[in-house]
Amino acid sequence: MPVTFYSSDDPGAPQFVYSGSSGSYKIGIIDVLDAILVNGYSGKTGLGWTKLMTSAVAGSDRTVYRNQSAYESDCHLLAESSPTNSGCFKMQIADVVTSPEDYSGYSQVINTYVSGYKWMAVGDERSFIFFAYPSSMYTAFSSIFNSVMPLCIYIGDVDRLNNTTHIGHALITNSMYSGTMETVTSYSSRPSFFESFSDRILTNKTIRPVTQVPGEEWSENDCYHFLTSILPDNAANAAGAGKNIASFEQAAQLRVPWFLVINQVYVYRLRGLYNIFPMLQHNDESSRAQMLKPLNIDGIEYRGTKQNADRYNGVPMSYYIQTSGDW
Repeated sequence: MPVTFYSSDDPGAPQFVYSGSSGSYKIGIIDVLDAILVNGYSGKTGLGWTKLMTSAVAGSDRTVYRNQSAYESDCHLLAESSPTNSGCFKMQIADVVTSPEDYSGYSQVINTYVSGYKWMAVGDERSFIFFAYPSSMYTAFSSIFNSVMPLCIYIGDVDRLNNTTHIGHALITNSMYSGTMETVTSYSSRPSFFESFSDRILTNKTIRPVTQVPGEEWSENDCYHFLTSILPDNAANAAGAGKNIASFEQAAQLRVPWFLVINQVYVYRLRGLYNIFPMLQHNDESSRAQMLKPLNIDGIEYRGTKQNADRYNGVPMSYYIQTSGDW
């Protein structure tokens, strides 16, 4: 099934609307996910996920969505506008869901602050990638990228490459917390991204992005994991990293997938996520961000993002999300 791209800049798309005086969203993550996953808007259809249930608890908008997995068991996504951290939303995936408050076999929790942010999303009935970013991202100078960088979350199926026993689902970003939607109150004060997820030392058991680890009993504990692909030189002023999108589009020759590796044994391909060579810098000639700008290579559209926490002085991007065609 071809992927569909959505953006808060589309006519008729829901926008994050936050009321600081009341401490809650008027339009929050559930409105956005309903549009992306289920209902669509302005002639765009939803991705074909199912909205299973919504919380009956007063003041809660916690909702459970289910994908159409290619595997033996579907992925259940729980999401809510955070009741404990104003301006945040939470996400978690689980294998078994009895109610929005009763579920088991789960990943860690994403809890991140996105008040006033714009958003993009792309995916299909199996997986989707969600972006949230400050409206100032494209106008800010590279010297303040740390305060305006985008959030990116991968949700749903990952392609199993060397095993058939593990449920093939993942929830991936770099700041996640152990526990359940009820117990997690810590949150990312600014959006996080993939780079810390992939750059962590392997011996640090940080973040549990999957609901099950092959060969292990389920627990809330972190697990050994890393992301890998063919990587560029992350040194400043990396040779061959250009600042011009048009030149990058014409020169691009090599497209390499990204992979999730668990316990240094089990390998999963992330759907729609690539590294592309030659390299494109994070900032253009005017030192403005290149992140999430549309790129067209051989008739397929991509949105480039950062790979490394240092995004200045010629450091190239390494995550390119495919936003058209088939995953």
